[in-house]
Amino acid sequence: MRRSGYPLQTVVASELQKSFSVTEEWGYQDRTTQEHRTLDIFAYRKLPEENRAGLLIALALVLLVECKRSQNPYVFFKSETERGRPLMDFP
Repeated sequence: MRRSGYPLQTVVASELQKSFSVTEEWGYQDRTTQEHRTLDIFAYRKLPEENRAGLLIALALVLLVECKRSQNPYVFFKSETERGRPLMDFP
């Protein structure tokens, strides 16, 4: 258990819960494989509404978090192909 990412998930969820609505082990259906999958943490927070030029804008922040434990450093790559993709049918 200690070698998994689960202890980290618990700590992260606890911290996020101070400012977000948090669901651990959030389930979804993979669009490509149609398989049921889970994500470690789904966190949602509604942001203050803004009125811009007579238009009411409602904003929210969603975090999808996967917790891993590793001896190796993380490497992040910037996607060049998914720039203009709409977020319809998210995730």
